[in-house]
Amino acid sequence: MRKTYNRAGLSILVLYGVMSVVSTVVMIAMLVLGGIFMSLQTSGILERLRGSSLFDLDDIYRVFEGTDLLVFVILGQVIGSALGLFIGIQIMKKLLPERNNIPIPKQKLNGNEIWLMIAMAFGLWGVGTFIGNLPAWFGVETIFTEQPKIMLLSYVYTVFGAPFFEELAFRKTLLNAMHPYGEAPAAFASALLFGLMHGNPGQFMLAFMLGLLLASVYQRTGKIIYTMFLHFLINLSATIPNIVIMFAGGTQAVTVIWYIVMGIIVVGGVVILFVFGKKQRFLALSQSGNPAAKRNMFRNPGMLIAVIGGLVVVCATEGLSLLRALRSGEYSAEVYLKLVPIAACIAAVILVINLIGRPFGVEQEPPGVLDAWEVQNRNLPRGF
Repeated sequence: MRKTYNRAGLSILVLYGVMSVVSTVVMIAMLVLGGIFMSLQTSGILERLRGSSLFDLDDIYRVFEGTDLLVFVILGQVIGSALGLFIGIQIMKKLLPERNNIPIPKQKLNGNEIWLMIAMAFGLWGVGTFIGNLPAWFGVETIFTEQPKIMLLSYVYTVFGAPFFEELAFRKTLLNAMHPYGEAPAAFASALLFGLMHGNPGQFMLAFMLGLLLASVYQRTGKIIYTMFLHFLINLSATIPNIVIMFAGGTQAVTVIWYIVMGIIVVGGVVILFVFGKKQRFLALSQSGNPAAKRNMFRNPGMLIAVIGGLVVVCATEGLSLLRALRSGEYSAEVYLKLVPIAACIAAVILVINLIGRPFGVEQEPPGVLDAWEVQNRNLPRGF
């Protein structure tokens, strides 16, 4: 069991490392390609090729005419992120072989459950967004600005690509491996790693809270399509204002309308979560499983490095922002509220350390407890 959690933590470190390396390589390649293209454009070679019978570059020329390297930067980000996640997931599958996983029984949700699930997701998203971005609510008039149209490619990836790859990584691959030892510990661990991977306080809290819901839905239904759909809706709602402003303008009006509409949806989602949450089977995680799972999921090198390292990165991101603001002489409410997510991160580190206890010298549980559980679950994987 402890080996499973150890490999789970290591697999996330590998995923993050592969993503970083692949994204960097692709970005450099795209910048080189962009430099070559712009040189050809400046020299007039492309203009001459447009009239050649061997080349029909009119469409390509119209896309890139008069642009700078931003086009290639966006292409590099999108291709690098997708390729990095794809390669990382393949490596994760090697570290956490699917043959060692017990299949999660597949169940369908009815129409009412799907609507409630969506409402609860937006409720959690709103609460997580507010807590994680608390400093930004002071001194910032709008959160949306007009962007170049090439950014549409980035938004398309955010809406469609990110939910697809991230759900395969964190629910289909990671959660499947931890699920046999207890649904609640697996949901918590996968959600925490999912939040930490985003690397900043603003996204950490909302990703963690949504991760809990996504993990619960997946473990109750066994269908990754439900979690991909929820992920898609959340990302779509966050990018719609930028897309509207990109093509129609009206930054201030769009922002106000978005706040009103999303505020109503979020408040409704929170109310539904509290009123109906306990009655929903897609939130009812089984408490069965290895009784030692809760105590041991962080007591291994892999999870220890992944969680503590991730929390340090999240804390450092906001901490550096706070230091820059103080050095520039800013002492506004927005600056001081940066202490809130920092304090939350520090509290999380302390909590994890407390859960870990003695990471590499844990007392063994009474033999009778584990023996009884092992006898009832002889078909569980022993190698991990």
